[in-house]
Amino acid sequence: MDWAKVEQGREQLVLFPTRLDEAISPRHRMRLFDEILARLDWSVWEAEYDLRRGQPPIHPKILASVILYGLLVRIRPSRSLEEALQVRMDFRWLVEGRSIDHTTLSEFRRKHADALKQTFVQIDDRVRGMR
Repeated sequence: MDWAKVEQGREQLVLFPTRLDEAISPRHRMRLFDEILARLDWSVWEAEYDLRRGQPPIHPKILASVILYGLLVRIRPSRSLEEALQVRMDFRWLVEGRSIDHTTLSEFRRKHADALKQTFVQIDDRVRGMR
């Protein structure tokens, strides 16, 4: 009896990669979470950004979603969130494959602590309203 064969080696070039969207089940809680976030008004957050200077910023919805979803799945430290963005498919799906470092997450959390709390309450209210 032989060992199970490897379907693809680590060095194997993949011509047709699976879509990130296929990696998350249609019934995964992440999709509901993302849908709720998409319905929130982000204009107050957006007004704080100057889009004419420097590198284009990551939308505040994306950064807030990482932190808030992290709370939902009991991942709070910024370094742990950064790791989750690299290794967990649900987090990668949420940020559409972006790489976000722990410093960016930490600074965003520090600058927007009150707004994050208010957003978390809004999400909770919407989830309760769906039940």
